[in-house]
Amino acid sequence: IGIRVKSLSEEARQRSLRTLDLFLTTLLEATAGGLPDNFVVTLRNLNLIASVNASAPYNVLWLLSSDPALSTSYRTYRFVDEHDAFYFPHHVSQIDSGRVLVMDNGVKRPDGANFSRAVEYALDARAGTANLTWQFEYPLNMSAHTLATRSVRDVESLDTQSAIGNSVTRMDSGHYLVAFTDEAAANDDDGAASATRSNSLIFDVNEHGRLHAGLVIEGDSVWGAGTYRVIPYEGIYGEKAACPFQ
Repeated sequence: IGIRVKSLSEEARQRSLRTLDLFLTTLLEATAGGLPDNFVVTLRNLNLIASVNASAPYNVLWLLSSDPALSTSYRTYRFVDEHDAFYFPHHVSQIDSGRVLVMDNGVKRPDGANFSRAVEYALDARAGTANLTWQFEYPLNMSAHTLATRSVRDVESLDTQSAIGNSVTRMDSGHYLVAFTDEAAANDDDGAASATRSNSLIFDVNEHGRLHAGLVIEGDSVWGAGTYRVIPYEGIYGEKAACPFQ
């Protein structure tokens, strides 16, 4: 469940209230009318993930921050390696194993290598650290096989940047559904990137970061972004993968 916080100014009031209504309705449907004890959210402009107890006493359980200068009294996890940090995080979840799954949109990285990736972190409560356990970027993944012939910098410079939206979901199969939803589309005339067209790159990836399937959806937008996230469903009209006649 995600929400984009918008202002309540006169210009944005109706859109803000509509967003809040959709958010609260979806939340209550998903939790059978209750509020979750562990409500995990991203504050992308602060490069921060927060776990909040949405029921009494409404306290912050922990933070995961990419900002080494962050000063707070809340329990805060730090990255073991600075290259594991996220920038403009989006679409976070904490899966059954306790690991944190999130899209690292990669906007304004300190080293200038602005690529996007899906990442998973294991939180070490005793050490107060976050360890990168899984990642996927495209077209070159940061695997031992790739790094045998290319430098880390080469991989980062060639991988897709999708600055807006994006999503990652761990499916029941153990695979991950990864979507880069704002990949600049090529102009049909001269091949240049278009300011009004963007593609969605959707991938089925296993736990080792290996690609099983991919789908490209061409999108048009009047304001420069395409789709926002991709969510897996078992079926459209109730159909199942298993044959009903067996």
